[in-house]
Amino acid sequence: MVEVYGDSITSLLEPEQEATKPIQTMAVTSGRCSVKVEDLKTLETLLIQGVERRRRASTLMNERSSRAHLILMLHLTKTLNDGRRRVSYLTLADLGGAEQVSRSLLVYGKDATRKDPMLDTDSRMTEAIYINLGLLALRNCVRALLESSPHVPYSRSKLTSMLKKALGGNCFTTVLVTCSSETKHALQTIESLRFGSACSRVSNAAESNPVEVAVEALQALNREIEELEEAIKQKERWETGTATRIDPRYQDGEVGAKEERVTTSTIVGAEAEREKLGILLARRDILTS
Repeated sequence: MVEVYGDSITSLLEPEQEATKPIQTMAVTSGRCSVKVEDLKTLETLLIQGVERRRRASTLMNERSSRAHLILMLHLTKTLNDGRRRVSYLTLADLGGAEQVSRSLLVYGKDATRKDPMLDTDSRMTEAIYINLGLLALRNCVRALLESSPHVPYSRSKLTSMLKKALGGNCFTTVLVTCSSETKHALQTIESLRFGSACSRVSNAAESNPVEVAVEALQALNREIEELEEAIKQKERWETGTATRIDPRYQDGEVGAKEERVTTSTIVGAEAEREKLGILLARRDILTS
């Protein structure tokens, strides 16, 4: 759970003394700043903590205006009956509203929730500019997706960099647009609805990632191979016997026996398992080639 505040990203789940330290986009998307959750109660506690730590300030239009974009990423891991793991991702983004600074008359009010180094009109102005820049980058990404552009500019903003997996391609995406019904806000309402309409025309289809499926298949195959190898160790044994063979050094007319008795040792007891192991090893070679 992070905030995109200005040009930096901060975690809302870190201890209070670490909460204002910027973190890298890769640390968020790779899960290095994630918190493991085992039950709903823990999740609820973390969500409340994150919401309470959000940066807010008063403006003329909103007494508790959020001054950053909020992103919550949930990773759900499920172990299937065959031992494979299925990982699902849910990304929730609470975007800061597009703000006209000339109308919001940015001021610092009593409801600001962070002891920021600058709590003045200039600071609120800078926050508004970054909020709008993030929304502009998001709009540009949606436009590129609609036009099937070979390049979607996700990397131009930290906000869109983190939302990349949730915007286009292998996912289901839902966009909720909130706007005002008051006549004085008609222009902003129309622009918001136009953006929502553009989002609704982006075509996505969620499906299993083929790379992840191949990795899971390989892991399951390796586990089956290990189990077979262990079974073979338990079942196999050395069996000793005697056999008759022709002495290759014997020559006609030579004194001595043409045939000789020799002691043989062979491994027996897991022939079926050995055959199945050979099939699995061949299958693994195909997956890794």
